[in-house]
Amino acid sequence: MKNGDDVVTRVAVASLLDDFYPPAIRSALLSRERFRSRYGFQVDVQVSFGDTGVSVSRSSLFSGIRTVLKDPKERPDIKDQVGNIWRVEVINAEFGRTKLSRDERSLLLPDFWMLLEDADARLSNLERVATDLNLPAAARFYWKKKLSSDPLDDEQVDELHEDVKDTPVHVARRISTEVEEGHSSFESLVPRSARYFDRLAGECAQETALDPYVQSELTAHIAELIAWNAIEGVKLALLLSAHSSVPPKIDLDRASSTELQTIYEDLEEKGDRLSQLGAIELGLSILDRHPQLEAAIIGMIEQIRDDDAEAANSRFRLLSALAVLVDGEVSRAKILADKPPFWRRLATIAQASLIERCIQSFPIDVGSFTEWAHSGRGQQFYLQTLCDLRLEPKWMPDFISPDQLKAEFIGRIANAAQRHKDKITSRAIEELTLSEAEGSIRRQMHFPMPFFPGPLEGGITPETPLPPELASSIDEALSKESIDWKSFVELINSALIFKLDPKFADQAVKALQRAKHYLKQGAEKGSLFHVFSGLASVAAVTRSPQLAQELRVLIRRTKAAGAIDVTAENLFRIGMVAAASHPELDEWCEYVGEWATELAYSVLTCDEATRLHSHVRCLCSIVPELWTTLGRAEAALAAASR
Repeated sequence: MKNGDDVVTRVAVASLLDDFYPPAIRSALLSRERFRSRYGFQVDVQVSFGDTGVSVSRSSLFSGIRTVLKDPKERPDIKDQVGNIWRVEVINAEFGRTKLSRDERSLLLPDFWMLLEDADARLSNLERVATDLNLPAAARFYWKKKLSSDPLDDEQVDELHEDVKDTPVHVARRISTEVEEGHSSFESLVPRSARYFDRLAGECAQETALDPYVQSELTAHIAELIAWNAIEGVKLALLLSAHSSVPPKIDLDRASSTELQTIYEDLEEKGDRLSQLGAIELGLSILDRHPQLEAAIIGMIEQIRDDDAEAANSRFRLLSALAVLVDGEVSRAKILADKPPFWRRLATIAQASLIERCIQSFPIDVGSFTEWAHSGRGQQFYLQTLCDLRLEPKWMPDFISPDQLKAEFIGRIANAAQRHKDKITSRAIEELTLSEAEGSIRRQMHFPMPFFPGPLEGGITPETPLPPELASSIDEALSKESIDWKSFVELINSALIFKLDPKFADQAVKALQRAKHYLKQGAEKGSLFHVFSGLASVAAVTRSPQLAQELRVLIRRTKAAGAIDVTAENLFRIGMVAAASHPELDEWCEYVGEWATELAYSVLTCDEATRLHSHVRCLCSIVPELWTTLGRAEAALAAASR
């Protein structure tokens, strides 16, 4: 291509960018070095300093910093966006620490040691920062190679700063600082970086399941954390305790007896709930070797036992709200869209727990925060979880509730105590975890909640087989000639707890056909909703498209008879659960589309249509393939909601 052609091409591309592309896409394209190099674009961005209202061009700022680092006696001037003159001054040349000054005002700048002339100084600073923040080995090697030859250019400086920011240590410090200063934001609480979540939870291949991931990548990730820092590494590893298989992978032998006690006492005093749970499970397994942990373990168990999940200031309520906030924001921003649901939840619950750890020592109005979190990202979390059922059909969005979280924690502690009862020599812990005495955790175990799947178990088939007597009872109930809503109760109650033979779904299909797809509302309020919802779960976990289809007929027939007490929004939810009977994307999209379209063309109030319209549009943003099957429903709901 000739020079003249180059100019014409650059002008044409620049015109297209300016006239036809929205700012977000323009910014994304111009942030790519290959794109800029190909078309000869040079980008100079504005650098802002928090909420000070001051911004300067990056090129002039970095030029001034290079000048003063080369000669600390210099005081170069730079203009801000409104023409005010600021001086660049050195604070500490060794670390490349500088500031901007104007009259009596000064603004501290990040360390710019990567612009130092001395290569040894650059490399020693890299090692210091990398060790402090636990920058991964691959990133250290990359930057060591870059910094060995010359100071970084402007874009490389930004790239390095972003790399450093994408570490859990840096994010935790930023959250703590902002909360202490009385402000925070989605961007601080939930980094917009897949790389960050890889560093938080360990990198995960796209096609994998929980057990192989824990045994391989996660075990290696935890080992690297502890090799970095025996105390802080263990604390970061405990954030990953969303499943009981994780804490046993945390090797505490690298920590001295004193360090171990420090970890446990710190967790008892100011730890997040999830890390406390992991520490309890891990502590019970080593209590015979480390009896000095007894007091801290008892203290953490009692905190969990005494935390009223329904109370306004409950830590379980805070964890629930944070999990909704983080997972909803990750879904909205499509940060981890290509990851398996179990891994995304591992990472987002770890981030929620990291936030909880950072903020729990500050006065937080949990009630107001919960309302803010749910209003901001509740819908996104809820619908994302319903979409996840296609791949992992056993974990429902309702299971993030504070009372279910507590029930799961209590169940896991009881299971850990039973597993390691031969190592429990403490009478106090034995009474707290193994007995049925007043005040023991077992007194708070109420079937079936502690036995429901955890957030990482949506794709795991339960190991517990259906008890023979229960299987016989279900078989008898579904084989009767006369069928009512109670005929399905035992099957429904077993679906998420026991390993369920698909034959029971087939029996449910035949039972519905014998009942001519009509069930009367029971005396108990909401009985039909629980039956419809439960049958949807049975269809999902047994992957029974036949039962999902019979459920559609059942609801249609019941609505036609005017005998239904289920809201349109709950019917929408039931359809999303039943759709998980189709693990293949195309078939799932078709079922969701048919269900939503039928609902959209039914009699709806304006408020119902508005809410369903919002759900449909959100669903399509999560799974764009749904536009092909939800188009008619979206149009009908849009018209009905006007």
